[in-house]
Amino acid sequence: MTVVLLGQTPVDVMLMLDTEQTVTITASALTDDFEGNPLDPVVEVVDSENNRLAYDDDDGDAERDAAITGLTLPAGDYTIRVNAFNGFQRGEIALEVVGES
Repeated sequence: MTVVLLGQTPVDVMLMLDTEQTVTITASALTDDFEGNPLDPVVEVVDSENNRLAYDDDDGDAERDAAITGLTLPAGDYTIRVNAFNGFQRGEIALEVVGES
């Protein structure tokens, strides 16, 4: 899925799990921001009470892309929150969620 950051407001995507899952979530910049600067996505997962369960900024070898790998979540409702590192950039980000039972 593609999410579009409009600056100052993160994009929230709901994740509803019927059973325990181990997930990998990646957020990769598809474009520079609208001013031509490299877009620097961050991704976090919060539970239904807004407790942060996982966060990533610059994953491993990636200079700017973010990934949360091997996160085991029990059945329930979660929010995947995507934003820019500085909270103000605008642009397009590819968000991918892959789950394993």
